[in-house]
Amino acid sequence: MAKEYAYITQDGKEIIVTEFKRFVTIGQGHGMTVAKSMDEAEKIMAALGYTRKGFKDEQGVTRHEMPRFKIESLYNQLQNFIADCTFEEYKAHEQAFTAVKTLLHQRMQ
Repeated sequence: MAKEYAYITQDGKEIIVTEFKRFVTIGQGHGMTVAKSMDEAEKIMAALGYTRKGFKDEQGVTRHEMPRFKIESLYNQLQNFIADCTFEEYKAHEQAFTAVKTLLHQRMQ
């Protein structure tokens, strides 16, 4: 199954990069470029002034990517926030805290 990634320029122009098993396409239609690998595609996109915005999910919606270290940082910040809450605040929002912690933990996997 192919993976799609969205790249964007500073002025908001977006282009889709599609990663297949043996090659990568940049753009679509007549202006499409083919690269041998995702590393090569990354270099081409950087040279054109694009940065990776995220990946396309099964419904075609762009999902923003976040490096593992940033997710871990968010998790630790949430832990610190919870530690600063009063017992009553924690009990009132325990379900929400657990749901967010679970989501972050799943993304770290």
